[in-house]
Amino acid sequence: MSSKTSMKRFWHFIILFVLIGTGFGCGSGGGGGNSGKGGGPDTAPPHFQGLSKAEADPSGNGNIMLTAPEATDDQTGGPEMTYLIYVAETPEGIQRNGTTPHTFPGAGACDGGQCTFTLTGLKNDGSTTYYFGSNAKDAAGNLDQDAHPNEAALKVTPVSVTPQPIGGGNGGGGGGDGSIIASSSLNANGAMHAVHPSLSIVGDQRYVTWEECTPAPSATPDPADPTKRISTPGWANYHPCNQDTPAQIYVRKGTAWDLVTDSTLGGRTDLSRDPSHHNHNPTLVFDGTQLYTAWKERTSPTSHLFVFKFDGAVWSNTGFPDTASDDRPALTRHSVLGNALGMAYERSPGSNKQLFFRQYDGTWQSNIGPLNKNSALSAEAPVFSKKGDQLYVTWKEQTAAGSTPNIFVKRWNVTGSNWEEVGAGGPLNRDPSREARFPSIDLLGNVPYVAWHECFDSGCGREHIFVKHFDGSQWIQDKDTGICGDGPTADPTCGSLNVNSRFAETPSLVVHNDKVYVAWSERDFVTNKFAVHLKRLDGDKWFEITLPAGLFVNNAHSPILYSNGGLHIAWVEENAEGVLQLIVAKIG
Repeated sequence: MSSKTSMKRFWHFIILFVLIGTGFGCGSGGGGGNSGKGGGPDTAPPHFQGLSKAEADPSGNGNIMLTAPEATDDQTGGPEMTYLIYVAETPEGIQRNGTTPHTFPGAGACDGGQCTFTLTGLKNDGSTTYYFGSNAKDAAGNLDQDAHPNEAALKVTPVSVTPQPIGGGNGGGGGGDGSIIASSSLNANGAMHAVHPSLSIVGDQRYVTWEECTPAPSATPDPADPTKRISTPGWANYHPCNQDTPAQIYVRKGTAWDLVTDSTLGGRTDLSRDPSHHNHNPTLVFDGTQLYTAWKERTSPTSHLFVFKFDGAVWSNTGFPDTASDDRPALTRHSVLGNALGMAYERSPGSNKQLFFRQYDGTWQSNIGPLNKNSALSAEAPVFSKKGDQLYVTWKEQTAAGSTPNIFVKRWNVTGSNWEEVGAGGPLNRDPSREARFPSIDLLGNVPYVAWHECFDSGCGREHIFVKHFDGSQWIQDKDTGICGDGPTADPTCGSLNVNSRFAETPSLVVHNDKVYVAWSERDFVTNKFAVHLKRLDGDKWFEITLPAGLFVNNAHSPILYSNGGLHIAWVEENAEGVLQLIVAKIG
């Protein structure tokens, strides 16, 4: 045998040995990414604790962000892992074998032991609540079999919340010190507090009015920051101005929120008849054609309640025959009144306040009232319903001279052109011995729903939000899961809407897309700041609308909801200097 042939056989032997060693052509004993430690197939599932948190995207774009600890596997590395996210509109809808999952590769979703999954394309108008499930899948296709202890409690009702910017036109968007975000603050003067917002919207025709007042100086240091001072309070933290100092009334309109001026006032951008006086409690109503606004101007020796009409270019005084004691107007253009404007307001003919109702159809008609349950006791703060075929009004009224206001409701009787009792006409309070404030009302179909806050101590330092509806014979509470009281006296069955504290106030209720929505301001136990919360009633259950975490940076107060085509919300929020700024946003 030649040396050449011997060498050839030698190399054939070497090649065959290498092929056998690598498993080439050896069937099921072959290698590849799915081989087990013992050379068999990978059948061991990965380990995964499941989703740990679900929240709205802080940017307010309506997306949902889910987080989870990263899964582990004995064969598949983290970047090669796949995560399956199941989404449904009911807890029972999470069927891993029947629900098409959203898939996320570990390489893009996980970092440093934590994974984030962003869900897009879901309904984000605040009308739908979503529930979640998950699995981790390794490269061999094995799904984790672990318990996911936190997933059952996770749910999110996403909304797209867009601050409505101001554009050009009349007036700027805030102060010149750089502390106010021009795209969110609607203040005419960012150095002034904005309080008492009121909205009225028909399609893309939008109007908002508010009061601006001067922050009162104070020598009291802020305990949280000794370099700052605490403003001298007026009525409350949502109205921190003294009624004896000047305050002006403003109106903005349209997609750019232009200031609506009065040409008769020499180029001023406010509507106040005299800007050196304290003008307050503004309200407005718009029916798609005509805009009316009303407010109180405190003067000496005679104060006035003004009602003005805007024709799109010029404001005109309706000549309301007021008295010096008239205050807190509420306006309605409900269809049951025909073409007339309706106004409820306070009047004090003696030592107590009474509520009266008057219509305007080119001239002011005679007073109807008082609406009080007991005309010898003071009644305040009337509010009209907006939706439905019937018109309701709600207010607070004392049940004993000088104390304990309760919430009452009446309905407009078209035939008798008067206000009538609803049911037995009794108070709506959960406990009539406790003070109730800030009622808000609207109709679902023709069923009235009322929200208010009720005090649990004599100083009204502990406040809870409650809702009731009238079922045709009695008022029924629409309970949520909030707990009233502390310690051994805590009541977990009281039905409070509060989220996580005992300090909630100024609720606003509207019906939108055949659902009841309630917004209010509540002080958070963790941050010690007031933030706006929003819930939706679906059947007999309340769902919190998951507002973006970054929406309320500082103390936020006085939310006002308005539904007509879209759902809008206005509120006032402190800037870095503690001055309240007016903000309007569209939800969904």
